Amino acid sequence: MALIKELSGIHAQNLIEITKRHQKLIDIEKKIRKSKQDIIDELHRRFKYELNLKYSFVFFVFFRSMMLLQRHLVDHDAKQSLYIHKLNRTRKTMAFLRQLNQAPNLYYSFLFECVRRKQYSNIFNQVCSF
Repeated sequence: MALIKELSGIHAQNLIEITKRHQKLIDIEKKIRKSKQDIIDELHRRFKYELNLKYSFVFFVFFRSMMLLQRHLVDHDAKQSLYIHKLNRTRKTMAFLRQLNQAPNLYYSFLFECVRRKQYSNIFNQVCSF
């Protein structure tokens, strides 16, 4: 029993030391991340400053032309949307007119079928009555 107490005490001490080392590693990792972020921020600041000095006019012209291009694209998109809407409406109208155009043929076919059935019924009745 004493051996188990002694081993568990040694194990607890080892766990405490491992926890301390792990905490040190976490602190080192935090410092490294913070220094990397500081370097990134500094490089971003320098890069932004250099771009502002060197290419401010070029970017202004480019940005302006991009804005004009974007405005033209929006205008063309609106026109295209309008045309698509008109085409869909025309397609529906054409389908309706096609049905209207086919109505007399359908009515004639219906009448022809009725007359044919009536004639067949008359002939059948005459044959069956003998």
